[in-house]
Amino acid sequence: MSEVVHRVALAYWPLIIGLSLLGAIAGGALHVNDSPVYTSDVRFVLDAPDPQAAAESTSIADAAKSIATSPSHISAALALAGVRRDIVRYATQNIELQPLGTSGVLDLQVKDPDREAAAVIANALAKDIIDTRSIVARDRSNALLATLSDEIKSTNDAIAKVDAAIAGFRPSSDPSVSAATLSGLYSERASLAQERLTLQSEVNSITESLAMRPQAGIIEPAVAAAQPDPSRAPIDVALGILGGLVVGLMLASLLAALRPRIKGAHQIEQAFEAPVLGDFDPLDEEVDATLGARVRIAGNRAGVKNFQLVAVDGSREATGLVSMLAERLGTPEVSSSAPVPLNGNGQAIVRARRKSTQPPITVTTFNVSDFSKNGVVPETALILVAPDVLHKRDLETAVYLTSLTGWPVAGIVTYSKRALQNAGLGRLRRTDLITLRP
Repeated sequence: MSEVVHRVALAYWPLIIGLSLLGAIAGGALHVNDSPVYTSDVRFVLDAPDPQAAAESTSIADAAKSIATSPSHISAALALAGVRRDIVRYATQNIELQPLGTSGVLDLQVKDPDREAAAVIANALAKDIIDTRSIVARDRSNALLATLSDEIKSTNDAIAKVDAAIAGFRPSSDPSVSAATLSGLYSERASLAQERLTLQSEVNSITESLAMRPQAGIIEPAVAAAQPDPSRAPIDVALGILGGLVVGLMLASLLAALRPRIKGAHQIEQAFEAPVLGDFDPLDEEVDATLGARVRIAGNRAGVKNFQLVAVDGSREATGLVSMLAERLGTPEVSSSAPVPLNGNGQAIVRARRKSTQPPITVTTFNVSDFSKNGVVPETALILVAPDVLHKRDLETAVYLTSLTGWPVAGIVTYSKRALQNAGLGRLRRTDLITLRP
């Protein structure tokens, strides 16, 4: 887990932070031109029976919302409030209607930049919903009553005809035929009378249901809001940061898989198959003072006395550091005495001596542009100067030099690019720098 964090999060933290900031900017940009929005809500009931389940409440609310979001009703409410808005957008984004549980009470919310207009529009739409429902219900009942009245009238006319036939009946010469005819007339009249009774019962039932129908009305009218609605900007900014963070981690993981990096002394030693002699900071004199001793120890282990310094990459900072190290490490005196760890392989004690009886080590810079200037010196090894974070392609430099010269890599001196930039090595003259270009 720690290796994953180092290879992804720490290695590509500028990319991750940059995308997170970009997401935050994108989320905030959505609200650059936002103006304050006020919400007014009105509560009312319709002339419908109390719902017994949530599905019935939702059905009543859907019917009411269909009326409230009709273009003609919105247009009338906007005209009453004295404002002009996009009707289609207003219907989809500024009007919300939902039931309050299964109580049958509906809550209508209207959002508008004008607080007074929001209250006027909400009350107008609620009244419009109630009136529309009442008109529709009354018209439907009146139409049904009119139909039943017509059927009752037709039935009465049929009964009157049968009564007239019975009154004008004249018996025939055959008593059995006369009795059958008269019986049929009475039977028809009884059937028509029963049909009229059924129709009259339906009329009475409709009239009673109209009388018992729940009364619609506004429970709590809308008033102008005192404060604007909270802005969604913080939420969208947070979502933008989260989205940028996710995208950044995904890209960092992809880059870590396609362009793996080498970071840390242990990984660098494994990659170059040589010890890391130290991390060089031009402003840190104590660490710099021990590098000479570490180079001597590395030379003794490798059996060499001459070193060629070469930068792994061709950056101006690295090549400037090569010149500085060549100048400092070429001095035979060691300025301090301190335990010198050699990458976990024990400690070597270097005692300070103003005048050393040992032959001085020779440290020079490797000249790539003219190989003849490097000479053919026996007992020579390379010291690579490399950043503390490497790409695998940087290993090609070490492979190229070892195959070209036959010299081994005695050690690596790492550095932080930020530390070198702070030390001003990036401002050296180009003529003072060397660049490895195999």
